[in-house]
Amino acid sequence: MSKVRAKILDFKTVREDFNEYELEDGTRVKVKVVLADVRMALDEEGKPKLNPDGNPIYHFNFETKVRILPKNRVVTMRGPPKPPEGIYG
Repeated sequence: MSKVRAKILDFKTVREDFNEYELEDGTRVKVKVVLADVRMALDEEGKPKLNPDGNPIYHFNFETKVRILPKNRVVTMRGPPKPPEGIYG
C-alpha cells in the first residue's frame, strides 16, 4: 500500500441540519452527517496534489448522528450500573 502525504485542515461549521423521517408507527428519526476531519493530499514538494480537473484532492471523514423520537416521546433509560458487592462497604 502506498503512502499519501496530507495536510490536516482546520474548518469551521457554517451550518448543520438534520434530515427528519417519520416511520409508519409515528416515530421520528433524525439523521445528521457531521464533518469530523479534512485532509488535503500533498505532492512530493509539499504542494497540493491536484485531480485531473485541476482541483486539490481532499480526504474527508464523517460522523453520523442519529436521534430517535418515539411518537409518545417517552423513552426508558437505564441508571448507572451498581458496583460489585463488597467493594464499597
